[in-house]
Amino acid sequence: MLNCKDLFKIAKRGLFSNKVRFFLSLIGITIGIAGIVGIITIGEGKKKKVNEFVNRMGADIVTIEGYREADTIKDAGKPLSKSDIAFIKKRCPSIKEIAEISISGTGLEYYIEEIENDENIVSFSEKGVDPTFARVSNIEIIKGRFISEADVRERRKVCAIELTSGIVTQCKRNLKIGDYLTYGPEKIKIIGFVKTKAIFRMLPDELLAYWPISTAEEILIIKQGLIPESIMQTICIQSISPKKTKQLLKEVENAIKQRNEGHIPSNLKPYIYESLVEEGLKEVNRTTLIMLAIALIALIVGGIGIMNVMYISVMERIKEIGIRRAVGAKEIDVILQFLTEALFLCLSGGIIGIFLGLFIAYYFMPFFDIPFVISLPPITAGLFSACIIGLFAGLKPAIKASKLDPVEILR
Repeated sequence: MLNCKDLFKIAKRGLFSNKVRFFLSLIGITIGIAGIVGIITIGEGKKKKVNEFVNRMGADIVTIEGYREADTIKDAGKPLSKSDIAFIKKRCPSIKEIAEISISGTGLEYYIEEIENDENIVSFSEKGVDPTFARVSNIEIIKGRFISEADVRERRKVCAIELTSGIVTQCKRNLKIGDYLTYGPEKIKIIGFVKTKAIFRMLPDELLAYWPISTAEEILIIKQGLIPESIMQTICIQSISPKKTKQLLKEVENAIKQRNEGHIPSNLKPYIYESLVEEGLKEVNRTTLIMLAIALIALIVGGIGIMNVMYISVMERIKEIGIRRAVGAKEIDVILQFLTEALFLCLSGGIIGIFLGLFIAYYFMPFFDIPFVISLPPITAGLFSACIIGLFAGLKPAIKASKLDPVEILR
């Protein structure tokens, strides 16, 4: 029986005896493997992006977005009152902090005096918050300070700006502490610049301004005449640990049911970002499987091409097989010879396909804002697919070659 070194030499000589056929066969398997590796790499990148989204939005946060437009929401209940929030906090032992936020849309504006046209107005999305929000969202103070208890108690007209790249881009110059934003006739003084986990900032360049929730209620409802139903109330509930978030969600749901005759109104349905992510990951997996099915078709076509090449190789080298059998080679030696050739061909195409797939993913993923991740699954899948295709493509031709009668061949 031949050793591995001899088998490799014979396989290499047999394949390179017809270089054009070898490289054409290589292209088919390379494209198939590149497709599989590229698709799995993109899928892994999407999963990483989804997980980053959870970490950014808060893996330990239960959110209740209290939409108040009862006319447009079937079975919508009243927004959560202060007593409702106190009840939830009392009945949910997994709670660490509760932050109430009022959101009315885009209203705060900054005027750039040196620009004399409509582009001199920059709009901010305002969020009415209290100091609890700083703890829930892990606020990092870059300069100045955040909203304090005194700001809320005294209804001060101040705000803290979420520091993003859009601040410089849209405001044309750096804002500074002491500058003013306006809301109609009201002037809101900037007291600080902060960074958060961006619980409410869906776009990286969205401009956010946090002001005291009491000030928001006074200006928006009392002075500006907005009705409470036009303001969205959001409650962020932080669990004592990320592992307790799902338990906290169940506790909050039970508490809301107790306050609403055994059911959860549609405008008070609590959720966690992890549950949204699970749905997102399912969709990513479904899309990846569909794309993998398409890539597998290309791989199977490549495998059929290799099988044809091996059959042709057997017929062209029938005299060589007869001589080898006549001088003592066993059937297993012939089988291993052609299996080695098929595996060598597939593994060569597989290795090239892995690098090609990774290169394509690395080049195109940034265009779709997907992080590039090198992980073992795509590389393992590529090599495994190459080996399986090599075995299936080479097995039948190898068996046929081993069954040839050396007497008939030499005759």
